[in-house]
Amino acid sequence: MEQSPHLTVYQRPALHRGVLVVAFSGWPDAGESATAAVRYLTRSLPATLCASFDPEEFYNFTQDRPTSAVTESGERTVRWPANEFYFWKNTKGGADLLLFLGVEPHLKWRTFTRTLLGYAEACDARVLVTLGALLNAVPHTRAPRITGRTNDPELSRRLEAQGILQSGSGVFQGPTSVHSVLYDALRGTPWTWASLWGHASHYLPQVPNPLVSNSLLQRLGRTLDIDLDLREMQESVNVFREEMEKLLARNRDLRTYVRQLEEQYVAPSASAPEPMPNAEDLVRDMEEFLKRQRDEGPGGQGS
Repeated sequence: MEQSPHLTVYQRPALHRGVLVVAFSGWPDAGESATAAVRYLTRSLPATLCASFDPEEFYNFTQDRPTSAVTESGERTVRWPANEFYFWKNTKGGADLLLFLGVEPHLKWRTFTRTLLGYAEACDARVLVTLGALLNAVPHTRAPRITGRTNDPELSRRLEAQGILQSGSGVFQGPTSVHSVLYDALRGTPWTWASLWGHASHYLPQVPNPLVSNSLLQRLGRTLDIDLDLREMQESVNVFREEMEKLLARNRDLRTYVRQLEEQYVAPSASAPEPMPNAEDLVRDMEEFLKRQRDEGPGGQGS
């Protein structure tokens, strides 16, 4: 096991046509959609843990506190923000994957991204795909909207062939995510990169959203020409839809609001929907919804 200043390396795989796929929890992960997608890949492919960051230099632990847990033997342990690499060798001859599942850091973004990309290069990865998710005024009853961009003409054609809309990132100015710092670090290098962003329903801000995770994985598989087994994720989608139907049946205001979003979704020129329903009622219903999800533990959204 190797130890670098910021990284513990368990092994350094030699990847064939290596692709680094990245997702961060935090601001760029609405509905936990991006991290759930990469977490699903680590389990379903399955992928092997190969390196992890030491969080000490990159996090303000009063802002994102570590958690304590009790093991089966009764021993109390502390869990720190995890940033881990996993690799998967494609036995069908296509691209091998280096998967990174992390938490958007608070500090030293440039050092963090140099370390991340340096390890990926050492594993012979030269293509980066970032997965992210944002909240948007879109209904959960329609196919999730996916936007993206890339610096590569061939990947651009693949995105367009899937109906992936070009994101407005090229004209946006303002606060940004660590994703943009990664792209900036690759400026002037031979790396190819692409970003995929899922749009999650903004009235479900704290609800894990397997609909968006599933759509991100579908687009990722087609973009990289990798056949992904998404049956377990689809089971999570089915459970999510059933629970949302129950929620809408109980909440007339939310039901009306979703219908307005549906009309706007199919007719972009339509007038904006009415304000969201009463926040207190919605929060109460969401808390009940989340409790059921935790108790039932739907497939594909676990730890």
